[in-house]
Amino acid sequence: MPQREVSMFAGGTAEWGRQLPIGNEVRTVCYGADLMTRLSVADGNKYMRTVFIGMDKVRPDGSDIWGEESGGFGHFRMEDIHTGDSLLGHIDWRVEDGQDFGTFHFDEGSGYWKGVSGAMPNVRLDWCTRESDGSLASGEPIMLLAFIEGRGSIDFPA
Repeated sequence: MPQREVSMFAGGTAEWGRQLPIGNEVRTVCYGADLMTRLSVADGNKYMRTVFIGMDKVRPDGSDIWGEESGGFGHFRMEDIHTGDSLLGHIDWRVEDGQDFGTFHFDEGSGYWKGVSGAMPNVRLDWCTRESDGSLASGEPIMLLAFIEGRGSIDFPA
């Protein structure tokens, strides 16, 4: 399969859900994000309505434990706002030196994305609470702002 370089830039909002204790000093939390994503490929930009849904393991203060054990994962659906073509996949999250990163796995698609496969490693996630005084430590749902950027080579059908 030929590979194409794809760059990804996305921004939007996310809801960080309630925290549920699942062990000694470990909690689980669900998240959902609604983003606008631009996927840049050699033949042009694709603007995608994007939804992420996933689950993370965290400490009671809301800090993540990615990298210490299996923790962050999610699934995504992207839909081209002009054509309706879709792209489905899953994400594995991790933290390196205090920075959030994900590996995006492209599982299937329709139209332009039909038959794509592969993974985009080292996708950077930057986020903050929507309100400047917001805190993840309360354990209650909170709104976040998120920005994602990455690039990688993806397999496209011939």
